[in-house]
Amino acid sequence: MYAVVEFQKDSSVEVVPCAWISGDQTTCKWPDKSTNVTRWIEAGIKPQATWETCVLKQVVYFCASIEKARKKRNKYLDTSNIDSSSDDEVSCRKLRKKVKTSTTAEPFDIGFKLVAVDNVSNIEENSASINSISETNLELPMPSLKTPVSSRPSCSFTVSNN
Repeated sequence: MYAVVEFQKDSSVEVVPCAWISGDQTTCKWPDKSTNVTRWIEAGIKPQATWETCVLKQVVYFCASIEKARKKRNKYLDTSNIDSSSDDEVSCRKLRKKVKTSTTAEPFDIGFKLVAVDNVSNIEENSASINSISETNLELPMPSLKTPVSSRPSCSFTVSNN
């Protein structure tokens, strides 16, 4: 069996064999600066007397397999809550950046004016009048709606009695 534990000293969270945890679950044995820690955890070897005794903040979770314990550890690190209905679910939350909004923002105005032009070919003549027009409200005419026409062809036939 394995346990997900949180250490008091640095608040780190690790998966350890239950044999490394004291009976009262307040301390845990930990190898001294060894490169074999991962292998020793996976093998579940018994702690040695020379190992450091570390104070635990808490035993977070007990698991039957190391794979499940690792998933619980990752989920605990992501959410700090591993009690969920799905044991196989690992949280992958993405943080979104907050968009800063200004409370003094002006309404969107890019300075375009709508001007009626009589003829596109007379654009040079109209450009002088465009510059002289003050801000006025121009209304556009509503487009005319055509009545829908049936797309079915009309059929006519005659019946003859022979």
